[in-house]
Amino acid sequence: MSTSAACFPRRTSPGPCSITKRAQQCLYFLRKLREAHLPSPILTTFYRGIVESILSSCIITWFGNCTAFDRKTLQRIVRTAEKIIGLSLPSITNIYITRCTWKATNIVKDPTHPSHAPPDWSPFCHLEE
Repeated sequence: MSTSAACFPRRTSPGPCSITKRAQQCLYFLRKLREAHLPSPILTTFYRGIVESILSSCIITWFGNCTAFDRKTLQRIVRTAEKIIGLSLPSITNIYITRCTWKATNIVKDPTHPSHAPPDWSPFCHLEE
């Protein structure tokens, strides 16, 4: 099985269970890279590019409604990757906060986004009289 097939199976609705499964599959490749005695920066790049991108796919939509069990399972994947790489990595909650902050910043910067500014209620103010 190729790396891309294992890490990116065709799914239309990612959720904690499917994301956990895909991230665990990619940890296998991270272990193989470690067994090949690659340096930590390369392992970190693989983690950030593959595993973390899987963990953070649509995280803004599903993480807020995750159960504590699902969050613990996802955090376990991050801790496992930390042990494989030998470096500290951002927690799943930090990834969520970072993505939410990034998304909110982009909405504020984009004047064409529907949520850019609060609606202008002034045309309706005369109706209250």
